[in-house]
Amino acid sequence: MRKRPLRLEEYGISKYRFRELESFVRQHGEKIAGLQKIQEKWAWRKNMRPERRELLRAAQYRRDIRMVEEAARQAGGVMAGELLRNVMEEVPWERLDVPCGRETFYRIRRQFYRILDEKKRGA
Repeated sequence: MRKRPLRLEEYGISKYRFRELESFVRQHGEKIAGLQKIQEKWAWRKNMRPERRELLRAAQYRRDIRMVEEAARQAGGVMAGELLRNVMEEVPWERLDVPCGRETFYRIRRQFYRILDEKKRGA
């Protein structure tokens, strides 16, 4: 299936920056799984403290997860979940349960990447 090119130049996002953001979003599921794995590992070890690097990795995962989900909520509102399915799993607009047309959805998707870019630059 041919990927629809996003016109993000108007937001100051180059095609290489877009690829970086796209890869960052695609890792969202891996980061959720990684955070859960760290939390499960230490949940039953009440008297032990996690290693410093695990604490740092968990904090980075939380920060990245929050960043992506906040950007999706700000851009998509009630459609945040479907927006994340689209950008993470490449589910096409036609297969999403969204209350808007194609043009509106892709405008919201561009806004998502703009917001995410701003959040990453500020982080």
